[in-house]
Amino acid sequence: MKFTILIPAYKAAFFDECLKSVFSQTYADFEVVVVDDASPEDLKSVADTLADPRMTYHRNPSGYGAVELVKNWNNALALCHGDYLMCIGDDDRLLPNCLEDLAREIDLHPGFDLYHTRMEVINEHGEIIDIQLDRPDFENVYSMIYHWIRGRRQCLGEWVFRTETLKARGGFFYTPCAWAADDFSAILAAKDTGVRNLHRPGFQYRQSSLSVTKSYDYSMPKIKAWNIVRTELESLLADEPADEIDRILRRFAIQRIPRFFRTAKLTEVKKDMYAGTDLKALWRRLKQCKRVGLSRKQILATYAYRYIESLRSMY
Repeated sequence: MKFTILIPAYKAAFFDECLKSVFSQTYADFEVVVVDDASPEDLKSVADTLADPRMTYHRNPSGYGAVELVKNWNNALALCHGDYLMCIGDDDRLLPNCLEDLAREIDLHPGFDLYHTRMEVINEHGEIIDIQLDRPDFENVYSMIYHWIRGRRQCLGEWVFRTETLKARGGFFYTPCAWAADDFSAILAAKDTGVRNLHRPGFQYRQSSLSVTKSYDYSMPKIKAWNIVRTELESLLADEPADEIDRILRRFAIQRIPRFFRTAKLTEVKKDMYAGTDLKALWRRLKQCKRVGLSRKQILATYAYRYIESLRSMY
């Protein structure tokens, strides 16, 4: 059984740390595919210091950029030859037991298109600042959707996809800025077979000021992404399942959808306030309210709340 560790790379800050964690695995049958998205930083020199024959390095002739991250992931899929695939950030880390634990789980429970390794969150100093709540051994897609809608924290690197199935589906689910693309790619992968969850942490997500998640520059593409995901999610939940518990989970998820997506989009509207363009952003959002699926009243209320917050912080 062979794994692919796909690393779309752009930042050099923690890249060496990321690669070393991958090559510290206790399980040896894997390949590493690094795709440099035309970075202005010298990532190749960092990769060359390891000189491991299991690693291939590719540099895009021009960058996809932050808005088209998913297109970069899917372009890189053609370079992946493992049976199962993990896609991790250039600043994330794998724990040494990660692939060995996954290989054991897959041997014990074959036939799934999706597996999950538990996540730890680390800061810029590599210190653990949070750990993901444990999950049951198995979940179906309705359980995954229900817990996601309720605020379950997750990211792309903790999911392990069957490569053949992911490619047959056309790759990772597309949204601008890859916003919720990781969540929905996992949901689609679990649609038929569900997911097997591992209990021991195997992946470390780095919370850093350098990530797209922390950027205030892409609020409009992220709002568009939430609209795309909502449409697909409602389509996925259109048919009622046969199982009684699944019907309950589906009903609760549908009830929460309007508030979940409204809150998510208003969060992006708030971020404009931090970018130093308050009045311009407010005027732009008021003109775009129909496009983003929010009312003028909701946008004005959000800006008023943020303005009060800013005044309080001054005293």
